[in-house]
Amino acid sequence: MKILMGFHTLAYPPQSGVRKRTFHLLDETSKYHDVTIVSLGTQNDEVSIREYFRNTGGRITFAEYGAPKWVNLLKRIKMVLLQKSLLQISITRDMQKAFDRIFQDQKFDLVFLSSPTLLYYRRPAGIPCVTDTHNVEYDLWYRSYQHARNPVMRIYLQNQYRLMKRDELELCSQPDLLLTTSERDKALFERDLTGKVIRVIPNGVDVDYFAPQERQEVPHSMVFSGVMNYLPNEHAMIHFIDNIFPLILKRVPDAKIVIVGDAPSKKLMNRSNAHVVVTGKVEDVRPYIAKAQIYVIPLLVGGGTRLKALEAAAMGKAIVSTSLGCEGINFRDGDSVLLADTAEAFSEAVARLFDDKECRAQLAERAYSVVVQSYSWKVIGRKLNGVLESISRSAVESGA
Repeated sequence: MKILMGFHTLAYPPQSGVRKRTFHLLDETSKYHDVTIVSLGTQNDEVSIREYFRNTGGRITFAEYGAPKWVNLLKRIKMVLLQKSLLQISITRDMQKAFDRIFQDQKFDLVFLSSPTLLYYRRPAGIPCVTDTHNVEYDLWYRSYQHARNPVMRIYLQNQYRLMKRDELELCSQPDLLLTTSERDKALFERDLTGKVIRVIPNGVDVDYFAPQERQEVPHSMVFSGVMNYLPNEHAMIHFIDNIFPLILKRVPDAKIVIVGDAPSKKLMNRSNAHVVVTGKVEDVRPYIAKAQIYVIPLLVGGGTRLKALEAAAMGKAIVSTSLGCEGINFRDGDSVLLADTAEAFSEAVARLFDDKECRAQLAERAYSVVVQSYSWKVIGRKLNGVLESISRSAVESGA
């Protein structure tokens, strides 16, 4: 098929969870179909993508996006005053012009959009449209509202949740097929979008890149990785440092946590000490994961599924997580992961694994097996291809 794939963010090498999913879905789809790319991004993003996809020639179009912080702040204020959700904040005229030029010059069998926000852009009628979702945005905002303590922030989050739900559901009602990362997200959308065709395409991991390493683990060490200016990640680590880690230190006085990821806030950096290392951006997260005995995921808010859990498992690490941290992934508590939703239970699970090498090894081995069998991007790519071909056949048979 000839497919136009539109992206709200695209870069190589992909660093954040969102960019990893978008890149790998593109990479896998390109193995089966003739793909044309259009994306928001910077000149550096375009150069890196063109270098990776050399064989696509000129069929890559980037619309420049990268407004100064003060412009984005003004946009946010405007959205609040106009009672619009933040889904519209990245909409640009240049991106619409890019879509218009591509549709004028070429004909496509299918349009794949990496985010519901791209449904704000006009496109010709009659072309089947598949739209991916990385999570249920309004659910993420609802969870954030539930955990907020500042009264002003609670009001803002509650209002944004309401606006987000209204706009997200309106957008997600439009495409012929909606993709989600988990059965839970699918069920949330099905509750409000009666009759909508929804399929699950899970998040995945590059099992060749994130693979077990022969490195000496540091005794009583933990690691967490993720982009740290993403609210759920920062919230998780501040919660861990303030509420969970003191309980761990009572049991294991020399315990250490390494927090790896770009853009940590001052609030997080100020919590650094002899036991808490905040690295900031690193070129390669794998050595940090490899040296830790335990990978921790103390998330309390968030949506979709966590690629960090898949990457840790692919590297052969034992994982202690909240239920939300491994939500939507086929890990079983006590078999391939230890789940704990209170500070006391989390600290007990960590201390237990520090003392039990055999248990760590068994958890890691079983989680690794699950990832290789069900969550490698190659496996997911084959599943996605089947879904795309199915929706295209349905459109042809219906005369669309």
